[in-house]
Amino acid sequence: MMRIIKLLTLLVFAATITTSCGSQKPGKKSATAGAEKKKPKKGGIQPYAKVITKDAKSDEGLFTVHQVEDKYFYEIPDSLFNREMLMVTRIAKTAAGLGFGGGKQNTETLRWQRKNDNVLLRVVSHQVVAADSLPVSMAVENSNFELSSTLFLLKR
Repeated sequence: MMRIIKLLTLLVFAATITTSCGSQKPGKKSATAGAEKKKPKKGGIQPYAKVITKDAKSDEGLFTVHQVEDKYFYEIPDSLFNREMLMVTRIAKTAAGLGFGGGKQNTETLRWQRKNDNVLLRVVSHQVVAADSLPVSMAVENSNFELSSTLFLLKR
């Protein structure tokens, strides 16, 4: 049951990202753009052009989402790594007589982080806070362990 809930949450999150409004500023490179120039080592990260082919269908938004055959690839700009993002899940439409559309279901603060050849999606908690000027602020920061919701591997 818990696995189904996690899967549904991830699907709702993916749908939220693909419909979000936002764009990448010109001149900014994404995390995968630098991989074009380097020759990949065996088992290393593949060049951008090899992963995102001319046949890819792309949808621009907060992230650019590429569909190559039955696989989806997220292109996350470097400027969005290590930044907190508030994600709000809303129901767009319900069956007749079972509520109303637009109702908020969930809010989460998320942070994308790149660690070596992996991209982590962390769930950030703001339940316990302290001002930076207080001596206890370091203890509060250390006690708020951010869970890794999902681990994404860069394309090899």
